[in-house]
Amino acid sequence: MIIEGEYRIAIFAFFYAKYVTKVISKHDLFHGFLLVLDLHLLCVIAKSRRYYMKVVAYNIKPEEKEILVLANKKVHDLTLISNGLDGTTVHYAVGKKAVIVSEEDLLDKSILFELKKLGVCYLITRSIGVQHIDATEAESLNIKIANTPYENQTIEGVAKQTIRNLNFWENGKCIGRACCCSKDCSERLDNVKHYNRKR
Repeated sequence: MIIEGEYRIAIFAFFYAKYVTKVISKHDLFHGFLLVLDLHLLCVIAKSRRYYMKVVAYNIKPEEKEILVLANKKVHDLTLISNGLDGTTVHYAVGKKAVIVSEEDLLDKSILFELKKLGVCYLITRSIGVQHIDATEAESLNIKIANTPYENQTIEGVAKQTIRNLNFWENGKCIGRACCCSKDCSERLDNVKHYNRKR
């Protein structure tokens, strides 16, 4: 497959060859250069608009849907469904890197195993508590868990915390206080301070 850079080189080479063989003028060669530049800018724009993560969110209530979409700002590829996560709906996580659940979803050993088989690496619960998740099993499967622990527990506040967790994970950062792993890292405290300053 020809990559984007090779496309631009090939187009410019075509125009330059036409110029060398006197088929086109300097004016046409200049337009060829502008075409290559336009293609380059389009590629840059396309890359800047790419989705970071493919995510499925379960148990989404009607009042949550629009707020979560707005909080996302078209950064992640979100699939929102009203069904809860169980053995009959786990297939919606196919091809997803992260899963968002509610406190009503029970994530036991069998569900976590299925999620891992489907390629899920990250799990966010839209709640403070994580008792509905088998955290020990998730850690053994190398599935990272986050909650939404900050003071603003409105629908909007939880939505912003959820997207923040996705953003931090995608950029390879510790998610701070929202991290539910067993490690006690100093980076977690640093990111808590950073988030409090940004709110």
